[in-house]
Amino acid sequence: MKDNKCECSGGFGSENEAKITECGNHGKQKVVYVAGKYTSDTEWGIWNNIEHASRVARSLWEQGYAVICPHKNTAFFGGAGHSHRQLWLEGDLEIIRRCDVMYMLNNWKDSEGAKEELALAIQLGLEIQYEPLED
Repeated sequence: MKDNKCECSGGFGSENEAKITECGNHGKQKVVYVAGKYTSDTEWGIWNNIEHASRVARSLWEQGYAVICPHKNTAFFGGAGHSHRQLWLEGDLEIIRRCDVMYMLNNWKDSEGAKEELALAIQLGLEIQYEPLED
């Protein structure tokens, strides 16, 4: 990757990381939205979910993507409660409309919000990438 631009023939990142090889953006840095489980019954569980998303987001940044990590954007705004869930989800859905790629964390099936985010990404025709399941 040179100058944070897509090299359509080679994709982004190191050889052993997931790549997108045909971008259609021709020189535009791709924006990736990281989707996965945020909520938990405990603050420790939330922290673990945020940390997981953060590690993945950093890896994607290092591969040359511009990354939106909503876990970090609203970290600990509401604890385990759901009083503002719809407000944040609506904002997240608007952000997704401006992205090129959806990256699904391996815990996404445990999140109703991530399922809604994925549905929108599919509707919009975004490139979808999935984190491998852990052994």
